[in-house]
Amino acid sequence: HPLVAHLLVLPVLCLVVHAIRDDEVSPRRKDALSSSELGRSYGYRKTITFIRHAQSAGNAIIPGVIEQGRWDAFKDGKLTNKGKATVEGKAQALIDTDRALLERVINAEIVLVSPLRRAMATAIIFLAKAKQLIRDKEGEEERPGVYSYETRGAIIGGTYYPPDFGEDHLPKIMVNADLREKYGTESDRPGADGKEDAMEYVRGIAEACGNRWFLNKNALDKTVAQLNKSYRAERKRTHGWLPDPEDGYQFRQQIMNFKTYLDGIVPQSVFIVGHNAWSRFAFASFMPVAGTEDIGRNMRFGTRKVLTLRNVGLIKAQFEDGVFSRVSIDPGDVSGSDPKYALLVSREEALAQRVVPVGAYFDQILISREKTFMRKASSSRYKRLILTFASTSLGIKTVSWTDKFGAIKDAEDSSFQIGHNLFVRQTKLTPKEATFDLKITNIHDTHMLILKSFNFMLPADDVPRLQALLETYGGHLQLLS
Repeated sequence: HPLVAHLLVLPVLCLVVHAIRDDEVSPRRKDALSSSELGRSYGYRKTITFIRHAQSAGNAIIPGVIEQGRWDAFKDGKLTNKGKATVEGKAQALIDTDRALLERVINAEIVLVSPLRRAMATAIIFLAKAKQLIRDKEGEEERPGVYSYETRGAIIGGTYYPPDFGEDHLPKIMVNADLREKYGTESDRPGADGKEDAMEYVRGIAEACGNRWFLNKNALDKTVAQLNKSYRAERKRTHGWLPDPEDGYQFRQQIMNFKTYLDGIVPQSVFIVGHNAWSRFAFASFMPVAGTEDIGRNMRFGTRKVLTLRNVGLIKAQFEDGVFSRVSIDPGDVSGSDPKYALLVSREEALAQRVVPVGAYFDQILISREKTFMRKASSSRYKRLILTFASTSLGIKTVSWTDKFGAIKDAEDSSFQIGHNLFVRQTKLTPKEATFDLKITNIHDTHMLILKSFNFMLPADDVPRLQALLETYGGHLQLLS
Protein backbone atom coordinates (compact mmCIF):
# COMPACT_ATOMS: atom_id res chain seq x y z
CA HIS A 1 0.00 0.00 0.00
CA PRO A 2 1.42 3.46 -0.90
CA LEU A 3 0.87 4.81 2.63
CA VAL A 4 2.70 1.86 4.19
CA ALA A 5 5.57 2.29 1.75
CA HIS A 6 5.78 5.99 2.62
CA LEU A 7 5.92 5.22 6.34
CA LEU A 8 8.67 2.67 5.80
CA VAL A 9 10.81 5.00 3.69
CA LEU A 10 10.46 8.08 5.93
CA PRO A 11 12.62 6.75 8.83
CA VAL A 12 15.34 5.80 6.35
CA LEU A 13 15.33 9.31 4.90
CA CYS A 14 15.57 10.76 8.39
CA LEU A 15 18.61 8.57 9.11
CA VAL A 16 20.26 9.66 5.86
CA VAL A 17 19.71 13.35 6.61
CA HIS A 18 21.01 12.85 10.15
CA ALA A 19 24.14 11.10 8.82
CA ILE A 20 24.79 13.95 6.40
CA ARG A 21 24.32 16.48 9.19
CA ASP A 22 26.84 14.71 11.44
CA ASP A 23 29.79 14.98 9.07
CA GLU A 24 31.26 17.47 6.69
CA VAL A 25 31.64 17.15 2.96
CA SER A 26 35.18 16.68 1.65
CA PRO A 27 36.42 19.88 -0.01
CA ARG A 28 36.19 20.12 -3.79
CA ARG A 29 36.22 16.39 -4.39
CA LYS A 30 34.30 15.05 -7.39
CA ASP A 31 32.66 12.40 -5.25
CA ALA A 32 31.48 15.11 -2.84
CA LEU A 33 29.67 17.34 -5.29
CA SER A 34 26.26 15.78 -4.84
CA SER A 35 26.63 15.91 -1.07
CA SER A 36 27.79 19.50 -1.29
CA GLU A 37 24.78 20.45 -3.33
CA LEU A 38 22.57 18.61 -0.83
CA GLY A 39 24.15 20.61 2.01
CA ARG A 40 23.39 23.86 0.21
CA SER A 41 19.86 22.79 -0.62
CA TYR A 42 19.13 22.52 3.08
CA GLY A 43 20.21 26.16 3.48
CA TYR A 44 22.62 25.73 6.38
CA ARG A 45 23.48 29.17 7.71
CA LYS A 46 26.91 29.22 9.30
CA THR A 47 27.94 31.19 12.36
CA ILE A 48 31.55 32.21 11.77
CA THR A 49 34.19 33.36 14.23
CA PHE A 50 37.56 34.29 12.73
CA ILE A 51 40.75 35.09 14.61
CA ARG A 52 44.07 36.25 13.22
CA HIS A 53 47.13 34.42 14.53
CA ALA A 54 49.29 35.95 17.27
CA GLN A 55 52.68 37.58 16.75
CA SER A 56 55.17 35.33 14.97
CA ALA A 57 58.91 35.62 14.47
CA GLY A 58 58.17 37.06 11.03
CA ASN A 59 55.95 39.77 12.53
CA ALA A 60 58.51 40.62 15.22
CA ILE A 61 61.41 40.75 12.70
CA ILE A 62 64.63 41.55 14.66
CA PRO A 63 63.27 40.57 18.12
CA GLY A 64 62.05 37.32 16.56
CA VAL A 65 65.50 36.57 15.16
CA ILE A 66 67.12 37.29 18.54
CA GLU A 67 64.58 35.28 20.54
CA GLN A 68 64.78 32.21 18.32
CA GLY A 69 68.49 32.51 17.57
CA ARG A 70 68.15 32.21 13.78
CA TRP A 71 68.38 34.77 10.99
CA ASP A 72 65.74 32.81 9.06
CA ALA A 73 63.28 32.46 11.96
CA PHE A 74 60.65 34.10 9.72
CA LYS A 75 60.33 30.95 7.54
CA ASP A 76 56.92 29.49 8.42
CA GLY A 77 57.59 31.38 11.64
CA LYS A 78 56.71 30.13 15.10
CA LEU A 79 54.94 32.27 17.66
CA THR A 80 57.11 34.51 19.79
CA ASN A 81 56.79 34.37 23.57
CA LYS A 82 54.88 37.64 23.33
CA GLY A 83 52.58 36.06 20.78
CA LYS A 84 51.80 33.10 23.04
CA ALA A 85 51.06 35.41 25.95
CA THR A 86 48.82 37.57 23.76
CA VAL A 87 46.67 34.56 22.81
CA GLU A 88 46.16 33.71 26.47
CA GLY A 89 45.44 37.35 27.26
CA LYS A 90 42.82 37.53 24.51
CA ALA A 91 40.94 34.54 25.93
CA GLN A 92 41.29 35.89 29.48
CA ALA A 93 39.82 39.23 28.43
CA LEU A 94 36.89 37.57 26.69
CA ILE A 95 35.85 35.48 29.70
CA ASP A 96 34.99 38.76 31.44
CA THR A 97 33.79 40.88 28.51
CA ASP A 98 32.22 38.42 26.05
CA ARG A 99 31.83 35.01 27.63
CA ALA A 100 29.18 34.08 25.04
CA LEU A 101 31.74 34.47 22.27
CA LEU A 102 34.26 32.31 24.09
CA GLU A 103 31.61 29.65 24.60
CA ARG A 104 30.67 29.88 20.92
CA VAL A 105 34.29 29.19 20.00
CA ILE A 106 34.78 26.28 22.37
CA ASN A 107 31.47 24.74 21.28
CA ALA A 108 32.19 25.14 17.56
CA GLU A 109 31.24 22.13 15.48
CA ILE A 110 34.46 22.44 13.52
CA VAL A 111 37.66 24.49 13.69
CA LEU A 112 39.37 25.28 10.37
CA VAL A 113 42.95 26.47 10.47
CA SER A 114 45.71 27.55 8.09
CA PRO A 115 48.61 25.09 7.68
CA LEU A 116 51.15 27.73 8.72
CA ARG A 117 52.67 27.05 12.14
CA ARG A 118 51.74 30.40 13.65
CA ALA A 119 48.07 29.75 12.91
CA MET A 120 48.00 26.15 14.20
CA ALA A 121 49.77 27.17 17.43
CA THR A 122 47.35 30.08 17.93
CA ALA A 123 44.40 27.71 17.47
CA ILE A 124 45.63 25.24 20.10
CA ILE A 125 46.55 27.86 22.71
CA PHE A 126 43.35 29.85 22.26
CA LEU A 127 41.07 26.80 22.36
CA ALA A 128 42.85 25.20 25.32
CA LYS A 129 42.88 28.42 27.32
CA ALA A 130 39.23 29.09 26.50
CA LYS A 131 38.30 25.56 27.63
CA GLN A 132 40.19 26.03 30.90
CA LEU A 133 38.62 29.42 31.60
CA ILE A 134 35.08 28.28 30.94
CA ARG A 135 35.57 25.06 32.91
CA ASP A 136 36.92 26.95 35.91
CA LYS A 137 34.24 29.65 35.65
CA GLU A 138 31.52 27.01 35.71
CA GLY A 139 33.21 25.24 38.62
CA GLU A 140 33.38 28.43 40.65
CA GLU A 141 29.72 29.13 39.93
CA GLU A 142 28.79 25.62 41.10
CA ARG A 143 30.98 25.72 44.24
CA PRO A 144 31.75 29.35 45.12
CA GLY A 145 34.91 29.86 47.15
CA VAL A 146 35.95 26.21 47.34
CA TYR A 147 36.39 25.23 43.69
CA SER A 148 39.70 24.48 42.05
CA TYR A 149 40.37 22.22 39.08
CA GLU A 150 42.40 19.82 41.21
CA THR A 151 39.49 19.20 43.59
CA ARG A 152 37.64 17.43 40.77
CA GLY A 153 40.43 14.90 40.28
CA ALA A 154 40.98 11.56 41.90
CA ILE A 155 43.91 9.45 43.05
CA ILE A 156 43.53 5.80 42.11
CA GLY A 157 46.25 3.37 43.06
CA GLY A 158 48.62 6.23 43.73
CA THR A 159 48.14 7.73 40.23
CA TYR A 160 46.43 11.07 39.71
CA TYR A 161 43.80 11.08 36.96
CA PRO A 162 42.74 14.50 35.62
CA PRO A 163 38.99 14.96 35.99
CA ASP A 164 36.61 15.00 33.04
CA PHE A 165 39.42 14.01 30.70
CA GLY A 166 37.05 13.27 27.84
CA GLU A 167 35.44 16.68 28.15
CA ASP A 168 38.83 18.33 27.90
CA HIS A 169 39.11 17.37 24.26
CA LEU A 170 38.73 20.44 22.09
CA PRO A 171 36.37 20.83 19.11
CA LYS A 172 37.15 18.89 15.94
CA ILE A 173 39.96 20.69 14.13
CA MET A 174 41.10 20.47 10.51
CA VAL A 175 43.78 22.14 8.41
CA ASN A 176 42.52 23.78 5.22
CA ALA A 177 45.10 24.79 2.60
CA ASP A 178 42.88 27.57 1.25
CA LEU A 179 43.35 29.49 4.51
CA ARG A 180 47.02 30.11 3.67
CA GLU A 181 48.32 33.65 3.64
CA LYS A 182 49.11 35.36 0.32
CA TYR A 183 52.66 34.58 -0.66
CA GLY A 184 55.29 37.24 -0.14
CA THR A 185 58.24 35.44 1.46
CA GLU A 186 59.07 32.02 2.89
CA SER A 187 57.17 33.18 5.96
CA ASP A 188 54.03 32.31 4.01
CA ARG A 189 54.94 28.82 2.76
CA PRO A 190 53.97 25.90 5.03
CA GLY A 191 56.99 23.82 6.00
CA ALA A 192 59.47 26.37 4.63
CA ASP A 193 61.55 26.11 7.82
CA GLY A 194 62.90 22.74 6.67
CA LYS A 195 64.56 22.12 10.04
CA GLU A 196 61.66 21.00 12.20
CA ASP A 197 58.53 19.15 11.19
CA ALA A 198 55.54 21.44 11.67
CA MET A 199 53.68 18.78 13.60
CA GLU A 200 56.52 18.40 16.11
CA TYR A 201 56.21 22.09 16.90
CA VAL A 202 52.42 21.76 17.19
CA ARG A 203 52.79 18.76 19.49
CA GLY A 204 55.13 20.73 21.74
CA ILE A 205 52.62 23.57 21.99
CA ALA A 206 49.81 21.10 22.79
CA GLU A 207 51.83 19.30 25.46
CA ALA A 208 52.68 22.60 27.17
CA CYS A 209 48.99 23.55 27.19
CA GLY A 210 48.04 20.10 28.48
CA ASN A 211 50.50 20.33 31.35
CA ARG A 212 49.47 23.84 32.34
CA TRP A 213 45.72 23.65 32.11
CA PHE A 214 44.76 19.97 32.21
CA LEU A 215 47.52 18.50 34.41
CA ASN A 216 48.46 16.02 31.69
CA LYS A 217 50.69 16.66 28.69
CA ASN A 218 48.69 14.16 26.64
CA ALA A 219 45.33 15.79 27.29
CA LEU A 220 45.25 17.29 23.79
CA ASP A 221 46.51 14.25 21.88
CA LYS A 222 43.26 13.94 19.97
CA THR A 223 43.54 17.52 18.75
CA VAL A 224 47.14 16.96 17.62
CA ALA A 225 46.14 13.77 15.81
CA GLN A 226 43.37 15.59 13.94
CA LEU A 227 45.74 18.38 12.92
CA ASN A 228 48.42 15.92 11.85
CA LYS A 229 46.05 13.86 9.72
CA SER A 230 44.46 16.83 7.98
CA TYR A 231 47.80 18.65 7.54
CA ARG A 232 49.32 15.72 5.70
CA ALA A 233 46.15 15.13 3.68
CA GLU A 234 46.02 18.77 2.56
CA ARG A 235 49.72 18.80 1.72
CA LYS A 236 49.18 15.75 -0.49
CA ARG A 237 46.03 17.16 -2.08
CA THR A 238 47.81 20.40 -3.01
CA HIS A 239 51.01 18.64 -4.16
CA GLY A 240 53.08 20.38 -1.53
CA TRP A 241 50.96 23.49 -0.89
CA LEU A 242 50.76 24.54 -4.55
CA PRO A 243 50.10 26.87 -6.17
CA ASP A 244 51.58 29.67 -4.10
CA PRO A 245 49.10 32.58 -4.06
CA GLU A 246 51.66 34.96 -5.57
CA ASP A 247 49.19 37.56 -6.81
CA GLY A 248 45.80 38.91 -5.79
CA TYR A 249 44.02 37.12 -8.62
CA GLN A 250 45.24 33.70 -7.42
CA PHE A 251 44.64 34.71 -3.82
CA ARG A 252 41.07 35.72 -4.56
CA GLN A 253 40.48 32.38 -6.27
CA GLN A 254 41.90 30.58 -3.23
CA ILE A 255 39.45 32.43 -0.97
CA MET A 256 36.59 31.66 -3.34
CA ASN A 257 37.59 27.98 -3.19
CA PHE A 258 37.40 28.15 0.60
CA LYS A 259 33.96 29.79 0.46
CA THR A 260 32.76 27.01 -1.86
CA TYR A 261 34.03 24.46 0.64
CA LEU A 262 32.46 26.34 3.56
CA ASP A 263 29.18 26.50 1.68
CA GLY A 264 29.18 22.75 1.18
CA ILE A 265 29.96 21.52 4.68
CA VAL A 266 27.17 20.84 7.13
CA PRO A 267 28.62 22.06 10.49
CA GLN A 268 26.94 25.36 11.25
CA SER A 269 29.19 26.79 13.99
CA VAL A 270 32.68 27.34 12.57
CA PHE A 271 35.82 28.79 14.14
CA ILE A 272 38.52 29.88 11.67
CA VAL A 273 42.15 30.68 12.47
CA GLY A 274 43.99 32.53 9.73
CA HIS A 275 45.93 35.56 8.60
CA ASN A 276 45.96 39.30 8.05
CA ALA A 277 45.74 39.51 4.25
CA TRP A 278 43.34 36.56 4.11
CA SER A 279 40.90 38.37 6.40
CA ARG A 280 41.42 41.63 4.53
CA PHE A 281 40.48 40.06 1.17
CA ALA A 282 37.76 37.69 2.44
CA PHE A 283 36.04 40.50 4.39
CA ALA A 284 37.07 43.35 2.06
CA SER A 285 33.55 44.79 1.90
CA PHE A 286 33.23 44.82 5.69
CA MET A 287 36.60 46.02 7.00
CA PRO A 288 36.70 49.63 8.25
CA VAL A 289 37.59 51.96 5.39
CA ALA A 290 40.93 53.78 5.37
CA GLY A 291 40.23 57.46 4.87
CA THR A 292 37.15 58.52 2.90
CA GLU A 293 35.09 55.91 1.10
CA ASP A 294 35.12 56.37 -2.69
CA ILE A 295 32.59 53.88 -4.02
CA GLY A 296 33.20 54.91 -7.64
CA ARG A 297 36.91 54.20 -7.31
CA ASN A 298 36.16 50.91 -5.54
CA MET A 299 34.04 49.84 -8.50
CA ARG A 300 36.46 50.96 -11.23
CA PHE A 301 39.44 49.17 -9.70
CA GLY A 302 37.59 46.30 -7.99
CA THR A 303 39.56 47.00 -4.83
CA ARG A 304 39.16 48.90 -1.55
CA LYS A 305 41.61 50.48 0.88
CA VAL A 306 40.90 49.26 4.41
CA LEU A 307 42.26 49.09 7.93
CA THR A 308 43.83 45.78 8.84
CA LEU A 309 43.17 43.24 11.59
CA ARG A 310 45.61 43.21 14.50
CA ASN A 311 47.23 40.02 15.78
CA VAL A 312 44.54 37.99 17.63
CA GLY A 313 41.91 40.35 16.24
CA LEU A 314 38.44 38.77 15.94
CA ILE A 315 35.72 38.91 13.30
CA LYS A 316 32.18 37.63 13.85
CA ALA A 317 29.98 36.89 10.85
CA GLN A 318 27.27 34.79 9.30
CA PHE A 319 27.70 32.87 6.07
CA GLU A 320 25.09 31.47 3.73
CA ASP A 321 24.98 30.62 0.01
CA GLY A 322 28.58 31.70 -0.49
CA VAL A 323 28.13 35.15 1.07
CA PHE A 324 29.28 36.69 4.35
CA SER A 325 26.84 38.96 6.16
CA ARG A 326 26.23 40.59 9.55
CA VAL A 327 29.95 41.04 10.04
CA SER A 328 31.07 42.53 13.35
CA ILE A 329 34.59 43.77 14.12
CA ASP A 330 35.56 45.42 17.40
CA PRO A 331 37.29 48.77 16.68
CA GLY A 332 40.06 47.78 19.09
CA ASP A 333 40.90 44.79 16.90
CA VAL A 334 41.89 46.84 13.85
CA SER A 335 45.05 48.86 13.22
CA GLY A 336 44.95 52.31 11.70
CA SER A 337 48.70 52.60 11.20
CA ASP A 338 49.11 50.49 8.07
CA PRO A 339 46.05 50.57 5.77
CA LYS A 340 46.18 48.31 2.72
CA TYR A 341 44.23 47.53 -0.43
CA ALA A 342 42.17 44.38 -0.81
CA LEU A 343 40.40 43.02 -3.87
CA LEU A 344 36.63 42.89 -3.57
CA VAL A 345 36.23 39.12 -3.67
CA SER A 346 32.42 39.23 -3.78
CA ARG A 347 30.37 41.68 -5.87
CA GLU A 348 27.27 40.62 -3.92
CA GLU A 349 28.87 41.53 -0.60
CA ALA A 350 30.18 44.82 -2.01
CA LEU A 351 26.71 45.81 -3.23
CA ALA A 352 25.04 44.79 0.05
CA GLN A 353 27.53 46.89 2.04
CA ARG A 354 27.21 49.79 -0.43
CA VAL A 355 30.93 50.06 -0.97
CA VAL A 356 30.28 50.17 -4.74
CA PRO A 357 27.49 52.04 -6.58
CA VAL A 358 24.06 50.43 -6.85
CA GLY A 359 23.84 48.31 -9.99
CA ALA A 360 27.61 48.26 -10.53
CA TYR A 361 29.33 45.39 -12.31
CA PHE A 362 33.01 44.62 -12.43
CA ASP A 363 35.14 41.74 -13.70
CA GLN A 364 38.86 41.16 -13.56
CA ILE A 365 41.62 39.36 -15.40
CA LEU A 366 45.31 38.95 -14.57
CA ILE A 367 47.75 40.13 -17.24
CA SER A 368 51.53 40.52 -17.47
CA ARG A 369 52.40 43.98 -18.73
CA GLU A 370 55.66 44.50 -20.57
CA LYS A 371 57.99 46.89 -18.76
CA THR A 372 59.02 50.05 -20.56
CA PHE A 373 62.56 49.69 -19.23
CA MET A 374 64.40 47.05 -17.19
CA ARG A 375 66.61 47.92 -14.23
CA LYS A 376 68.47 44.61 -14.28
CA ALA A 377 69.31 42.39 -17.22
CA SER A 378 68.29 39.33 -15.21
CA SER A 379 64.83 40.63 -14.24
CA SER A 380 61.60 39.66 -15.96
CA ARG A 381 60.38 41.66 -18.94
CA TYR A 382 56.87 41.65 -17.46
CA LYS A 383 55.08 42.67 -14.29
CA ARG A 384 51.71 41.29 -13.30
CA LEU A 385 48.71 43.60 -13.17
CA ILE A 386 45.03 43.08 -12.45
CA LEU A 387 42.88 44.53 -15.22
CA THR A 388 39.36 45.52 -14.08
CA PHE A 389 36.44 46.16 -16.42
CA ALA A 390 33.52 47.96 -14.76
CA SER A 391 30.10 49.34 -15.64
CA THR A 392 27.70 51.62 -13.76
CA SER A 393 23.92 51.25 -13.75
CA LEU A 394 23.85 54.02 -16.39
CA GLY A 395 26.09 52.02 -18.71
CA ILE A 396 29.27 54.07 -18.22
CA LYS A 397 32.14 51.63 -18.69
CA THR A 398 35.75 51.83 -17.61
CA VAL A 399 38.96 49.84 -17.72
CA SER A 400 41.48 50.23 -14.88
CA TRP A 401 44.48 48.39 -13.51
CA THR A 402 46.23 47.85 -10.20
CA ASP A 403 49.38 46.06 -9.12
CA LYS A 404 49.23 42.30 -8.70
CA PHE A 405 47.65 42.52 -5.22
CA GLY A 406 45.12 45.25 -5.99
CA ALA A 407 47.03 48.35 -4.86
CA ILE A 408 46.31 51.53 -6.83
CA LYS A 409 49.48 53.39 -7.79
CA ASP A 410 48.01 56.34 -9.72
CA ALA A 411 44.22 56.45 -10.03
CA GLU A 412 44.24 59.16 -12.71
CA ASP A 413 46.74 57.41 -14.97
CA SER A 414 45.37 53.91 -14.44
CA SER A 415 41.64 54.30 -15.19
CA PHE A 416 39.87 55.31 -18.41
CA GLN A 417 36.32 55.48 -19.67
CA ILE A 418 35.86 53.20 -22.63
CA GLY A 419 33.42 52.71 -25.46
CA HIS A 420 34.72 52.26 -28.99
CA ASN A 421 38.08 53.71 -28.04
CA LEU A 422 39.71 50.55 -26.64
CA PHE A 423 41.77 48.56 -29.14
CA VAL A 424 43.45 45.26 -28.30
CA ARG A 425 45.50 43.56 -31.01
CA GLN A 426 47.05 40.13 -30.73
CA THR A 427 50.70 40.09 -31.78
CA LYS A 428 51.79 36.55 -30.98
CA LEU A 429 50.27 33.19 -30.08
CA THR A 430 51.96 30.04 -28.81
CA PRO A 431 50.39 26.95 -27.24
CA LYS A 432 51.11 28.42 -23.80
CA GLU A 433 50.76 32.20 -24.12
CA ALA A 434 49.51 35.09 -26.20
CA THR A 435 50.81 38.65 -26.44
CA PHE A 436 48.83 41.78 -27.26
CA ASP A 437 49.18 45.51 -27.60
CA LEU A 438 46.54 47.73 -26.01
CA LYS A 439 45.61 51.27 -27.00
CA ILE A 440 43.08 53.64 -25.44
CA THR A 441 42.26 56.69 -27.53
CA ASN A 442 40.35 59.91 -27.06
CA ILE A 443 37.32 59.55 -29.32
CA HIS A 444 35.93 62.99 -28.53
CA ASP A 445 38.55 64.88 -30.56
CA THR A 446 38.67 65.28 -34.33
CA HIS A 447 42.12 63.75 -34.36
CA MET A 448 42.56 60.43 -32.60
CA LEU A 449 44.86 60.87 -29.62
CA ILE A 450 46.38 57.85 -27.91
CA LEU A 451 45.86 58.27 -24.17
CA LYS A 452 47.49 55.05 -23.04
CA SER A 453 49.24 52.14 -24.71
CA PHE A 454 51.22 49.13 -23.54
CA ASN A 455 51.98 45.53 -24.47
CA PHE A 456 50.88 42.63 -22.34
CA MET A 457 50.83 38.86 -22.19
CA LEU A 458 48.47 36.28 -20.74
CA PRO A 459 48.12 32.48 -20.81
CA ALA A 460 46.64 31.17 -24.04
CA ASP A 461 43.81 29.58 -22.05
CA ASP A 462 42.73 33.06 -20.89
CA VAL A 463 42.22 34.48 -24.38
CA PRO A 464 38.53 33.45 -24.51
CA ARG A 465 37.96 35.24 -21.19
CA LEU A 466 39.60 38.42 -22.52
CA GLN A 467 37.43 38.17 -25.61
CA ALA A 468 34.28 37.79 -23.48
CA LEU A 469 35.20 40.80 -21.33
CA LEU A 470 35.72 43.02 -24.35
CA GLU A 471 32.41 41.88 -25.83
CA THR A 472 30.65 42.69 -22.54
CA TYR A 473 32.28 45.99 -21.65
CA GLY A 474 33.22 47.34 -25.05
CA GLY A 475 36.38 47.37 -27.11
CA HIS A 476 37.83 46.01 -30.30
CA LEU A 477 39.78 42.75 -30.26
CA GLN A 478 41.83 41.72 -33.26
CA LEU A 479 43.03 38.11 -33.06
CA LEU A 480 45.59 36.43 -35.25
CA SER A 481 43.97 34.22 -37.85
